[in-house]
Amino acid sequence: MIRTQISLTTTQYSYLKERSDQTGESLSSMIRRAIEHLKKLESSVIVAEARPDAGAFQQREQES
Repeated sequence: MIRTQISLTTTQYSYLKERSDQTGESLSSMIRRAIEHLKKLESSVIVAEARPDAGAFQQREQES
């Protein structure tokens, strides 16, 4: 694992700290999970955009 340093707003830190206190999960672990979740979301959007029939489906759906 690579060690790094990030800057958070007070609100972001407070949210993570509160969740950490409730769940026992470390801030680092929550940030890593959030990054993995974002990667999955972005890859599913890219796959949907790459489908040539995706736009046609949306267009047909709107016409109904």
